[in-house]
Amino acid sequence: MRELLTVIVYCLDLVYWSTRTTTVSISLPGTTLLAMAAFIALLDKHAAPWLAGQPITMAKWAPAFMVLIVAQLKTITRLEITLHGWIPSFSRRAATRSERASARMESWSTDVA
Repeated sequence: MRELLTVIVYCLDLVYWSTRTTTVSISLPGTTLLAMAAFIALLDKHAAPWLAGQPITMAKWAPAFMVLIVAQLKTITRLEITLHGWIPSFSRRAATRSERASARMESWSTDVA
């Protein structure tokens, strides 16, 4: 049952992060911490007890969680990846007015608190 719920949550997370086109209303430091926590959970068997002692399950889930982590980091860094044949090309999209305003609001709220 736990594995089924994990699959459902993973699918919803992947859809959310892979379809996200802007960083408006997203906490950039918070998302960075979430991605780092997910990566550490993959490395630490105690942080993810449902993976502990199950190398087949770990081998099955690790690539899936890495895809989610890359999708999160791609969104917050505004990285665009285009393929020219088999060669990937990376570029960084400029922040929109809304994204800059959202970042200012976030920095203002952390300065005040």
